Amino acid sequence: MPLIRSLTPTARLTRGVGKRRSHWDATQLLKLRGAPIDIHPEVEDALQHNKPVVALETALVTHGLPYPQSLEVPLAMEANVRASGSVPATIGLIGGRVKIGMERQELERLANRDSNPVKVSRRDIAAAIASGRDGGMCCSVDFKAYPYVAMN
Repeated sequence: MPLIRSLTPTARLTRGVGKRRSHWDATQLLKLRGAPIDIHPEVEDALQHNKPVVALETALVTHGLPYPQSLEVPLAMEANVRASGSVPATIGLIGGRVKIGMERQELERLANRDSNPVKVSRRDIAAAIASGRDGGMCCSVDFKAYPYVAMN
């Protein structure tokens, strides 16, 4: 049986077993494996309770806009997501760890560019993690990082 991935916030079937795993189970598995991924408690709770979650990139924060707009725009985007009844999962790289859902101070750290954040794409995410960098994730990385949490 091929691996079935669902875009719905329910669960997915695992290969050949027919056992259903929840999103919350997958996040626990990532933690046990020691993956360099930190899932914000609000995002984790939303996944556990099958609430809608919207992934947002941070390349706009680090490389798309000048400061202070580089902080104001993502905060406004998160507010719009919350107003729609969903939970924002802004995805970025802080100290070599993928953050799925970020605190305001983490967004400020990326926006003011004091830590010289890099723009992280699929080809250089491993190097950025290994060197402990801060970085703005573009959507190509978001589409790789978020499904491991939301659909595994």
